[in-house]
Amino acid sequence: MTRKTILILTLAHLFISSGTHASEPLRQPEMFSYNDEGVTQGTIRAAWSTVMVGDSQYESLVFNDKYDSPLIRTRPGGVIKLTLDNQMAEKTALHFHGMQVSPLGHGDNIFKIIEPSESWEFEIELPSDHPPGMYWYHSHFNKGSQRQVNGGIAGAIMVDGMLDPFPELQGLQAVSYTHLTLPTIYSV
Repeated sequence: MTRKTILILTLAHLFISSGTHASEPLRQPEMFSYNDEGVTQGTIRAAWSTVMVGDSQYESLVFNDKYDSPLIRTRPGGVIKLTLDNQMAEKTALHFHGMQVSPLGHGDNIFKIIEPSESWEFEIELPSDHPPGMYWYHSHFNKGSQRQVNGGIAGAIMVDGMLDPFPELQGLQAVSYTHLTLPTIYSV
């Protein structure tokens, strides 16, 4: 099989397995994208919120009052400037999972605890040879992050350049659809 065939089959599988019905169009999450200088800026507000998932209402921990967390889009050599505003009644931390970035300063430091009603400004510098692909950001601290991630304190990161090895696909617009499963214990 060619790389193009594998890519097309993979994309088709992802679309089919998304559980989307013809009457329910997919929607893209809010997106923070980079400017001409390669800087991506945004704010994520972590809080308990009431969200709709299909026809069901849930009370859960989410970012920016939405079930689908913002997509952070960047590029190799880019910079992510992200403010985390913790409006939960508990501490949190944030990790940029799988990314090859520094934990120093305002970087990907999993030990930086953001207390309730506090904010922290991350500045994540990607090296120019950072691999393209899909990554994710999520709560990350001892004895609490799993519950927060299960509630919705997580989102996707897209590092552009995934289609570069496929010249026949140049011009194809990359999109990301996220899906989190909320436990029924949060059902209202």
